[in-house]
Amino acid sequence: MSGSELADHLNRNNIQTNYGTDYAGKRGIYNLVSATYHELVAHGRQSDTDKVALAFVKEDGSYAYL
Repeated sequence: MSGSELADHLNRNNIQTNYGTDYAGKRGIYNLVSATYHELVAHGRQSDTDKVALAFVKEDGSYAYL
């Protein structure tokens, strides 16, 4: 799933940013994916970390968590 697809999903489900705005599918959404990935790493949740790494990609197909 690309960042723009994730943003569309979150917006469709009325989930807003910390600022109370819709997601745009740009840098903020990739910060969200990256923060989630690194939080899972910090808690030793390798299986979930792998799922995040494989599920979310940038528009060019590269990993979104980097």
